[in-house]
Amino acid sequence: LGVSGLMGAGRTELMKVLYGALPRSSGKVRLVQQEIHNTCPQDGLNHGIVYISEDRKGDGLILGMSVKENMSLTALAYFSQSIQIDHKAEQLAVGDFITMFNIKTPSQEQQIGLLSGGNQQKVAIAKGLMTRPK
Repeated sequence: LGVSGLMGAGRTELMKVLYGALPRSSGKVRLVQQEIHNTCPQDGLNHGIVYISEDRKGDGLILGMSVKENMSLTALAYFSQSIQIDHKAEQLAVGDFITMFNIKTPSQEQQIGLLSGGNQQKVAIAKGLMTRPK
């Protein structure tokens, strides 16, 4: 689902409510014919909802971290068994998204703040898709 609209129309706020980053003041949210209550972003992720911010620098990425760390941050549950991260599986998944989105980076370890804005945006989108949203 993508939502568009003019600035100030409430599209960002609507998406943040669906994701759980802002509280819902009224109405109901239904997903696959079931009402859901997202009170925090983790609830949204657990329901298969991701939010890809239009403000990648302020809301979407951690500029001091690497491409790999940014991309896999919200999907670490897919790469962990108990408390240990399967770094090989993480690297393979990140590599797949780098290839799929044609992200121009010298390595997965490259600090994301050093990439072009377009490549940063690609990483932000890949970060959302890596969580396997519904």
